Amino acid sequence: MGTRCLARAIKFCPWAVLLEVLGAHQLYMRNYGRAIGYLLTIGRLSVGWAIDLFTLPSQISQVNAQIIAGVR
Repeated sequence: MGTRCLARAIKFCPWAVLLEVLGAHQLYMRNYGRAIGYLLTIGRLSVGWAIDLFTLPSQISQVNAQIIAGVR
């Protein structure tokens, strides 16, 4: 069972990186300007990745709370 889980993770990893570069997470948060920036600069030349590494969980939590409250 563990090997199967690892195989799935390895298959998913390239897709996760590709979606990160394309700014899919910014589209989810409806930050369309940032998403275009990610798309045109390949993840803002890795600076955007470094920022997201520390701030993305709180950004997603905030957006999810707004969706639940009906604000977005």
